[in-house]
Amino acid sequence: MVSHDDGPLALSRRRLSDAVHAFADPLPIFEAGTYRTIPPVYVRLRGALRGATARLGRMVPSSRPPCHTRVLSLLVDIDQAAAEWEPDQPDTVARLRAAAERDRRPQDCSLLDAYTACVEGWTLEAVEVLGDNPPEVALRLPCPSCGKRFVYRLSAGENVRTAALRVSEAGARCLACRASWEPGQLEFLAKLLGLPALPA
Repeated sequence: MVSHDDGPLALSRRRLSDAVHAFADPLPIFEAGTYRTIPPVYVRLRGALRGATARLGRMVPSSRPPCHTRVLSLLVDIDQAAAEWEPDQPDTVARLRAAAERDRRPQDCSLLDAYTACVEGWTLEAVEVLGDNPPEVALRLPCPSCGKRFVYRLSAGENVRTAALRVSEAGARCLACRASWEPGQLEFLAKLLGLPALPA
């Protein structure tokens, strides 16, 4: 007999919980044999909001914006979505955690999967903005694992389409099915896609 805990709802809840954990909780890292934690991605994103403005010897104010506009846009998307999901919670992190912990029905799987896709998309964009990961190139080709070409994420209240398959010097991955290819497998992936090489 199949346990209810092993069903699609449990899997969807676990995926959302994992995505929120990766985005909103301190992250453990090992450096030179030493264990430590770094602040959550969301906290570091908030800290990166203020843009550096150099005076460059000018006597008049610079025309640069007073904050990092890409970070601001991402934070607005995140905060608005979290407020829509869980309006009764006091802040964005509490809202994301509440969305992951709330009791759900089996018919809520697609909603949970949409939340997960949003949180994972925010995390990917945040680590790119923060310089945590090498930049990725979007491939507008179907993933050889799941066949999907695009995924959707919530941005300014609208679903925005983005390429599912991404490649970088660290490897390749599909944002739709989470398939991944190590750097040593990129040549094999290129052959699967019918390409002479990948733009890593």
